[in-house]
Amino acid sequence: MRTIKLKLLTQQDLVVVTTDATTFGQFKQEAVVEDLMIDWSSAKLIDRATRTSFDMDESVLPSTDSIMFVTPTKTKSGGDLSYKDAKEEIINLVGEGSIKPINWMGKTTKDLNLILNEFYNKPSSKSGMDIEDNEEVLEEVSNEDVLIAELSSLLKKAGKKLKNYKK
Repeated sequence: MRTIKLKLLTQQDLVVVTTDATTFGQFKQEAVVEDLMIDWSSAKLIDRATRTSFDMDESVLPSTDSIMFVTPTKTKSGGDLSYKDAKEEIINLVGEGSIKPINWMGKTTKDLNLILNEFYNKPSSKSGMDIEDNEEVLEEVSNEDVLIAELSSLLKKAGKKLKNYKK
């Protein structure tokens, strides 16, 4: 059993999924994942640590706890996102602090899609993006989980010792 935390563009908080799934196809069938109603034909799963993309149902998931991004892919027609959709997505990313604010003056649909593609596919600082800031926040969340697990373990040990002292 391991924990996979999903970062969705539509939500501020990470979605925690505890799973035994070994493949992407099995993972998509988890009740928690199905409840998110993700259209996997226009989205993909990317592992934060390795930047590995899971596109096929047979793709093998990491065997350890991880944080994954659920990112939109190109539209079914094969083109990039429309100007309106790309702008909305960038506004969401800026609002979350995932990327730095951009100057909208003169930005074309192609420019906006380039910003999104660079953010999701290539860790870089081009186009005013700062992936490191996003990773710091996610690392902080991950570190907090480790601390909580360690505290829980210490509390259990302390409880056992108290029982022994009581006897």
